[in-house]
Amino acid sequence: MRRYWLNILLGILILIISCKRNKAPNTPATPSGPSIGYQYGEYSFSTRTTDPNGDDIAYQFYWDDGDSSNWSDFIPSGDSIIMTNSWASAKSYTIKVRAKDTKEKVSSWSNGHQITIRPNALPNIPSVPSGPLSARIGTICNFSTSTIDSDNDSVAYQFDWGDGTYSNWSNFISSGTICTMSYRWSSEGNYSVRARAKDIKGAITNWSNPHTINISNVLIWSRTFGLDDDDIGFSVQPTSDGGYIIVGATATYGSSDVWLIKTDSMGIEQWNRIFGGTSDDYGYSVQQTADRGYIITGTTESFGAGGADIWLIKTDSLGNEQWRKTFGGTSDDYGASVQQTPDGGYILTGSITTGGANGTDVLLIKTNSTGNMQWNKNFHKNEEDYGMEVKRTADNGYIIVGWTYFVDNDNIDVWLIKTDVSGNMQWNKTFDKADEDYGYSVQQTTDGGYIITGYTYSYDLENIDFWLIKTTSSGSRQWDKTFNKTDEDYGYSVQQTSDGGYIITGFTNSADANVWLIKTNSTGIMQWEKIIGGTDDDFGYSVRQSPDGGYIITGATDSYGAGYLDVLLIKTDRAGNFVLPSALTKPTQSSSSKRLSIPQHILKQTKPSLKKD
Repeated sequence: MRRYWLNILLGILILIISCKRNKAPNTPATPSGPSIGYQYGEYSFSTRTTDPNGDDIAYQFYWDDGDSSNWSDFIPSGDSIIMTNSWASAKSYTIKVRAKDTKEKVSSWSNGHQITIRPNALPNIPSVPSGPLSARIGTICNFSTSTIDSDNDSVAYQFDWGDGTYSNWSNFISSGTICTMSYRWSSEGNYSVRARAKDIKGAITNWSNPHTINISNVLIWSRTFGLDDDDIGFSVQPTSDGGYIIVGATATYGSSDVWLIKTDSMGIEQWNRIFGGTSDDYGYSVQQTADRGYIITGTTESFGAGGADIWLIKTDSLGNEQWRKTFGGTSDDYGASVQQTPDGGYILTGSITTGGANGTDVLLIKTNSTGNMQWNKNFHKNEEDYGMEVKRTADNGYIIVGWTYFVDNDNIDVWLIKTDVSGNMQWNKTFDKADEDYGYSVQQTTDGGYIITGYTYSYDLENIDFWLIKTTSSGSRQWDKTFNKTDEDYGYSVQQTSDGGYIITGFTNSADANVWLIKTNSTGIMQWEKIIGGTDDDFGYSVRQSPDGGYIITGATDSYGAGYLDVLLIKTDRAGNFVLPSALTKPTQSSSSKRLSIPQHILKQTKPSLKKD
């Protein structure tokens, strides 16, 4: 028992001796830093001390504004520490510092260092950085922002790239001047880009609201197809193997022929097929079929009953013709759009010349899987009526868009027709904006309504605009938007996108035509636009969202490629970013050059002429 108590006493003695040996760090040096500052500026102060026992040391600064810093991390005895503070009120402050060791022994406060804070207005928080909505990994992206300093001080900017890294502060520039910085991301994801500003007196703002950019490996590229003469792409669709199918027309082999082109996912041609005879033939619409072949509709003057007839062509997966059918009479009839139906047959629309007072009617044809007609319907409203596109609807009926021409008052309206599964009209609606209004493309939307695009032309204003129309499920107009870039802007293709918005293409024509690509939100408000083209004419006729969320466009180009007009195929990312094809030296046009002569009243003219009094 005596030994037990001796051990207890010995332990207490050792503890007392140990406590007496540990001493608090020496009082830190008076903080070193500026003596004059400005409101909201960030100012740094340093100090150091040693610990008699050689222990690591942590520091705490007293800022004299009712607040103290948190204790710093522990650093080796004798090393300097730097801390930063800002003050919101203009007056003098006395800054002190103290230290503690790892055993929580705390030193006395140091002598005070006085700083006088002078009045200064904080710059406004910068604007949300403007820049791309998406980009590929490794792509250099530019972002811009600006702000105003009420004292008119010069301002510097810093960007937060959203991945844990920040830009260096920019040089100081005049208040209100735009600052642009660049960055590239190395990983996929959504990143929030923010900016903040500081004036020349050091006052730093809070961060701006963020701009979100999506970084992915969505591919962008462009291709041209053609030889010395005119070649045009009218319709493009993604295919089940990740590639694309295009149909259009080529004048390379004499008269116009239907041209079918299959590419891989990078737009590299895998094969192409020509369909035609001794007269002019055009392909306007293509779709991959359930057996991985392709169905094409268009117009033929080489075959059929006479004049121009509707032409339906079925191919296998390699584009080899399996069968062909013509529909029409001895006058001009035109096929504009085709879709496969759930029973393996096909639904197509276009126009038929009826003769007499009726003139031209919208024509709807249903065939079986081998192209034999099962039924057809004519729709007549005025002297000239044209069907431009047909789509199946959720109730297994069909929606058709085109236009109707009132000859007596020289007025053209968009015409929307809804039928049941047997082609019987359930309702129809006309839409009038100006003197001539054309509907080229329609799709049922996820809410059961319909989205239409085309263009509207005012004689008085001598102006043509893209026109986007959204309807209810019964065809009543919910809203419409016009888009104007120049005096002549033609909308030809629309599709609802995966985010509920819409993608539209066509072309804008001033001195030369350029492809115009527009992305809107679900209410038709433009989110972004892209002008695509070179120094000559370039046209967009068809756009679809690609499986990777980007967009695929076909049309024709006179700026790039080998011929006068070549088929143009452009793949963009989600934000419409694109690359242009390589420009080639164009051949000199001669009287023997073969130019396509597209029917002026049917589909997607290369460069329509304004109708002026």
